[in-house]
Amino acid sequence: MEGYRRPILFTSVYDPLLHRARVIAPKKSKIIHQQKLKKNLEVQIRSKIEHDVTMKAAANMPKKLSLLKTPQPDKPEKSAPAGGSKA
Repeated sequence: MEGYRRPILFTSVYDPLLHRARVIAPKKSKIIHQQKLKKNLEVQIRSKIEHDVTMKAAANMPKKLSLLKTPQPDKPEKSAPAGGSKA
């Protein structure tokens, strides 16, 4: 069986210190993959919780004060400046 090649079960990772690829065993590769998934999931859950808390806090904060405008009289007075009030 000269042309037969076994399927590759190992994962290779480039090691810049050794200037070559390291081979990681299948069991270790699976564990590393699970750890990465777990870490990413925890980060996403943490960011979602933080987003929910900030949204709740923003909803419970008192509304910003808005300036009240005085009602304008129907007929402009002659003593009032032509430009109106600048507030």
